[in-house]
Amino acid sequence: MIAERLTRAVKLQLGGAEWPITITHDVLLGLEEETGADVLGGEIDVWRPSASSLLAIVWLALRRTRRQLSRAQAAAWIVPVSVPAIQAAIVEAWAAAMPDPDPTVAGGSPKNLRWAQAYAMARVDLGLTEGEWLSMTPRVVQELFRRRLELMKREESLHGIVPEKSPVPSRNLTGEDIIAAMGGKTYLRG
Repeated sequence: MIAERLTRAVKLQLGGAEWPITITHDVLLGLEEETGADVLGGEIDVWRPSASSLLAIVWLALRRTRRQLSRAQAAAWIVPVSVPAIQAAIVEAWAAAMPDPDPTVAGGSPKNLRWAQAYAMARVDLGLTEGEWLSMTPRVVQELFRRRLELMKREESLHGIVPEKSPVPSRNLTGEDIIAAMGGKTYLRG
């Protein structure tokens, strides 16, 4: 999947296998549904998640790779001795998936978006499909949005340059001036 290719790889040893852990919009939405916490509002403590949050993150991230994985299977793999490694992988995956702090905003973080705003930006501003957006991390969407803003600024500056280079008539043009510029032809039928 594209998210794994564009985001720093985080691997987790669990259940006798190595799993890629990627925190996409799909995982974040699922986490909010599973826990009832306002994920975008920062109500999930990834440094010290509750047992239910830890299980939800692991299960949601793992089922991206293995769709038939049940919550009970994921729970059976989480044993006390593995919790520190799981927490470390979650923190690393979370950091890899989240947008960089915005240096132009006091404190480095913009106001929290709501899901509807985030989805609308992805669909309308970036033209992403629902599936594309759900499979991407917030960091990837941020980079796409930054690139779009750069292109818009470039376009705006080019539009500003063109009028500067265009000749400006020293007086108001009359109808005779326009007809003369067209070689004296009016193209009017009388």
